[in-house]
Amino acid sequence: VVARNMVGNSISQAVMRWRTTQGADERMRRAADLMVLVGVSAITVIDNFMTGLVVGMVAAMGLFIRDQSRSVLRRVQFGDLCHSLRIRSGQAREKLSQHGREIVVVEAEGVLFFGTMDRLLIQIDRLAEQARTLVLDLRRVSDIDHTACQLLRLSTRRYRRAGCTLVLSHIASERPLFKRMQGHGIEAELPLDYWFADLDVALEYAENELLQRHGQTDTGLAGLPLAESDLASGLNADQVSILAAFLRQRTIAEGQLLFRQGEAGASLFVLSRGAISIRLAGANAASKRLTAIGPGTVFGEMALITGAPRSANAFADSDCDLFELDRPSFDSLQARHPEIAVAILQRISVRLSDRLRDRTIQIGELLRE
Repeated sequence: VVARNMVGNSISQAVMRWRTTQGADERMRRAADLMVLVGVSAITVIDNFMTGLVVGMVAAMGLFIRDQSRSVLRRVQFGDLCHSLRIRSGQAREKLSQHGREIVVVEAEGVLFFGTMDRLLIQIDRLAEQARTLVLDLRRVSDIDHTACQLLRLSTRRYRRAGCTLVLSHIASERPLFKRMQGHGIEAELPLDYWFADLDVALEYAENELLQRHGQTDTGLAGLPLAESDLASGLNADQVSILAAFLRQRTIAEGQLLFRQGEAGASLFVLSRGAISIRLAGANAASKRLTAIGPGTVFGEMALITGAPRSANAFADSDCDLFELDRPSFDSLQARHPEIAVAILQRISVRLSDRLRDRTIQIGELLRE
């Protein structure tokens, strides 16, 4: 009866937490806590309460020492190899390649408390010396205590004085971690504008800041002439003028659907002004962003080449100006100006190769997780 009254409810709650926990590491932690509770209960029944209490204290201390000794720094990546899903113009990509190491992504895991947070910040401090934007990825952080939050607040202030901006990723408002950190006052030092729901959006913010620092505006809103687009890359002024005659200009408003997943398509687009998100439809009306298009970027080219149905939805994130090249116009261009058509196909193949390489890198990162 004593054992049931003391730990029975705790065991039920621990089972529920274990069943609802996501992630292998966190489930193992929950399972260890559950085993301690079950062990204390069993020993109390078999022997006596004091024996169970001693065993429980020893087991809890062992788990604490284990958590204390584990490194919470899972991985460090730099912005020259780790990119957001936004597809950018050639000039912007070159800037990101040259200065990408100004962006540092630090992925933490486990529980952040006074011991683990102190060690994590010691490692981060060295990275912050060379970074201008430091992204702290919290996707695998299950909990954080008050002391860790205060250490993070102090570090945020110190980084800002040194010219480095700290941003958080995977800290969506529905996560308990969000409420915990907000309750501990981190928002006072690090406003919610720097809290992002996933790493993709955090990286896009960091890349935009980098491009602005180096005089390259590529936030998705500035206009870009056809001559500076990927489609016209390598063409001279006369060839660009010829190409423009075969393109149809289009304008769509913010929030408008450009094309729908599964519908027939036979044209490619070049974004001149604005921002387009390519999203894959999911269950329960949910969608996942596959990529984001910036000015000067070619997209939808597979429909022009193969005539296959659209593989995803394209939504306007802002008011957009586009150029459209459909199949009849391309056939006419190929017949009258084959050298321009060949140059366009070469550019498309290069862009497809770049995207395939990026996806291969992303798949490699996923396989290492």
